[in-house]
This record gives sequence, C-alpha cells and structure tokens, in this order.
Amino acid sequence: MGNIFNKKFDKVYLITSPLTYKERLQNIQHIKNQINLQLIVSTHKDNIIKIDNVRQSDLSLNNSYYSIFIDAIINNYNTICTLEDDLFLTKGYSKLLKKYFKSIDENWDVLNLGYHVHGEYYINDKKTWSLKYDDESIIFHKIKKPEEIIGTHCMAFKSTIFKHIIEKLKSNTEPMDYFMYKNVYYDFNCYQLRKKLFYSSSYRDYEYDSKYFYKKFKSSID
Repeated sequence: MGNIFNKKFDKVYLITSPLTYKERLQNIQHIKNQINLQLIVSTHKDNIIKIDNVRQSDLSLNNSYYSIFIDAIINNYNTICTLEDDLFLTKGYSKLLKKYFKSIDENWDVLNLGYHVHGEYYINDKKTWSLKYDDESIIFHKIKKPEEIIGTHCMAFKSTIFKHIIEKLKSNTEPMDYFMYKNVYYDFNCYQLRKKLFYSSSYRDYEYDSKYFYKKFKSSID
C-alpha cells in the first residue's frame, strides 16, 4: 500500500547531524522502516564559521534545508516533505493523515504538520497556546500574522516556494522556525495541522522537568 508520506509527496528527506545520529539511531531506523526517504546529514557545527550572537547549530541546520531545496529544484519535484531526526510518529498516523489531507485546499504552499507545544495562535484575534487549542473541528489552520509556530520537525513544501526559500536562506542566521514565520508563513498559503500526530522528541535544559510524554532527546541546539 505504501506510506502516506510517499503517496502525497514526490520526495521525503530526513535530516540528522554528526552530533545526534548516534543517540537517535534507533528513532532514525524506525522512521526509515516506515517511510521511503533520503537521509541528509548536516555539517558538523564546529565546521561552521562563528558569528557573534549566532548559534553554529542553527547555521548547520539552515545549510541542510538549503541543500534540500536545491536538490528538489534539480530533480524537478513538485512537493517535498522534510523530517528531523527527533520526530515522533503517533500510532496510526498514516491512516489519520490520509483522512486529514482530504480536508486541505490543494492551493497550499507550506504545511507544518508537527505539533508544537510552544506555538502561539490566534482564534478570533485572541491569543492562545497550542495546548489550549481544543476545537476538534479544525484540522488545518491557516497561519497568519503575528502567530509564531515553534518547530520544523515535520514540514511539507510545494515547488511554488522553493526559490523564495533558497533566496532568503542565503543571508539567514536565525533558527529555521524563526526564519519560516519571518520570511514565509505570512506571505504564502501556509497551514498548521491542528491534530497531534507528529511530535518533536527533543527537550531543552529549561524543559527538563516537563511532563510532556514525548520528550526523549536532549536538544542539540543548546
């Protein structure tokens, strides 16, 4: 039957790094066993030139995305999906995602498919946090200013956006999620999946005591 990711997208990429692949090897293999994908290994952050007030790990991840979009253009892909190596796949996600995709307007440019605990959204112009977003009738939520979507662990892109992202990434020194809402989300047809199918399994130091069940890997960004 094939995986829903491979049916929906021309290419799926999984990003890992020299600092995370050993710890996350079992998770990487688990994802690879389910999805036909191309593995992208980012540049070791120590090989990235230091810039004041910029994290080398962010630049390393930016370079990975830059390479992905160039590869997508070279291969003439119409749709791609990018996964990060701390992705947690909820049980039964494939069947549910197939159902959810039927509800989305195909005139999309970007789909952020991950669930983000720290994202902030606006409902009827009132700010709320993702954990408090309980309207089960909403499947895809169009991203609008000034919403901040924190996280890029499961993303989909159409060719309509490839060249724009490449051009903007050339001078970007910020984390990829910041880059997206500052350069992409508000100017294109971008949507957030409101269902809890794909989590990030990383935590930061300040989150260590968090009760969120999916926290598993120490963040490589800190």
